[in-house]
Amino acid sequence: MHSGGNFVTTQRSSRKGALSALAVFAAIAGGAFAAHDARAQEAPKKDPKKEEPRITFTAQGMNVRAFLKILSEQGGFTILDEAGVEGEITAIAQKKLTRDEALDVLRAWLLPKQRTAVRTGDVVRLMTLEDAKKR
Repeated sequence: MHSGGNFVTTQRSSRKGALSALAVFAAIAGGAFAAHDARAQEAPKKDPKKEEPRITFTAQGMNVRAFLKILSEQGGFTILDEAGVEGEITAIAQKKLTRDEALDVLRAWLLPKQRTAVRTGDVVRLMTLEDAKKR
């Protein structure tokens, strides 16, 4: 046996003891990896310090595609047009709107065209009212 400071080693080790230590390490490490994997699969938490983006616009006879681009850029949306939305929109928001309020403006414009916007997280799908009822 060799002793140096607080570190003590022996030249004789038990194979059984080494295997037991390895098994304990594997169980601990496996549990840590499983816990890490479970955390990675959880839905991302919203940062309470991070404020939701606010959107302003002045759209006077604007092509709806340009308006959708404004909503995407300022609101952080990915917009999927499944209904072939076309036309011009006139809408003005001088006060800063929440993302939901801005989508309400879009929905109000879409409704007379028998279209709507369905939001799932950051994805907004433009579709016919008929398709929206089926989902």
